[in-house]
Amino acid sequence: MLLGYLAGLAFQISQPPVPAQNQQLAARHLRTGLSGYWESNVVTLTSGDRVRIRAVAPSGGRLAPRLRVSDAQWYDAARNTANRVVHFPGVAGYPGFTPQQAALVTFGPPGRAYHVGGYTILAWNKNLLADLAR
Repeated sequence: MLLGYLAGLAFQISQPPVPAQNQQLAARHLRTGLSGYWESNVVTLTSGDRVRIRAVAPSGGRLAPRLRVSDAQWYDAARNTANRVVHFPGVAGYPGFTPQQAALVTFGPPGRAYHVGGYTILAWNKNLLADLAR
């Protein structure tokens, strides 16, 4: 049995590393934005803080800062900017964290939208932090 475990371990170690699921977002010149809890934390962490996605949550049909797990200064429009919303539509059994409709209600129609892997990136030509509900 030990030999079987060692063979399995040797096989796994010999495989090339798999890039993080969210690494595509950093490669697309995304630097700042807003998204749900999971995407904001994972993207910021896996990019080594090169991409700063701040957590938002739906509140009354709009998006608002998720301050329980964040620093309020991150959402200060005088100090920081964010002009994109990273939307992950979810998969079976997991709805995703950022409702696209809430982003549209909060910020209006985006200047453009594009896709990176399973994500939809909505981009505006303004600082979205100024429009977040407090």
